[in-house]
Amino acid sequence: MKAVLSLAALMLAACAHAAPEENARVTDVMRQEVADEEARRVIAAERAFAALARTSGQWTAFRATAAPGALLFWPDPVPVERALAGLADPPRSVDWQPHRVVMSCDATLAATTGAAQWPDGRNGWFTTIWARQADGSWKWIADHGGIVPAAMPAPATPAVELAECPGAIGPERQPPVDPGEARGGSADATLLWDWTGPEGGLRVTMWIGPRYAPTIQPGSPQP
Repeated sequence: MKAVLSLAALMLAACAHAAPEENARVTDVMRQEVADEEARRVIAAERAFAALARTSGQWTAFRATAAPGALLFWPDPVPVERALAGLADPPRSVDWQPHRVVMSCDATLAATTGAAQWPDGRNGWFTTIWARQADGSWKWIADHGGIVPAAMPAPATPAVELAECPGAIGPERQPPVDPGEARGGSADATLLWDWTGPEGGLRVTMWIGPRYAPTIQPGSPQP
């Protein structure tokens, strides 16, 4: 986190001596650099989540890394506190690895997706929505996954995708979302997510200026 703050301080110092148009360019670069750094922190959080599941138990890890009111889809959205009430950890946890992370421009919301492996030998996929907390940490707020017929090949390093920062044209700020509602977005509305239903799954759309584009489709990944 110190690296992010140092970068921001350097960029702001540069802005103090630049023309207005240069200030705008430097500010955009700063926001993108911060978003990229936060995206890598989300990858680390996802990996730590999986490691905790292996060492301390699957549902223990889900409880420990969830934001209050986070949603699991079994198959409809259920708050994690209710979904896991009374559940003991299975003898062995599902394992998983992030293949991609998508980050909002303002670095307040992210989505990860990747491969999973069940203890019984089945292969799967997952999509997880992450929200940055007031203390700078990342907690998951929605999680969904399913089965695929074959193992998903892993990239050498997880891909990082950043939403474009708001410009002269949009995006429009989204209306407030009631707690427990299965949709949401970043504070700057550059990354949105919603639940399309049990036959689909979590969908993530990203601002690419001057429009939104789907970046994580609902359901299992396409070959």
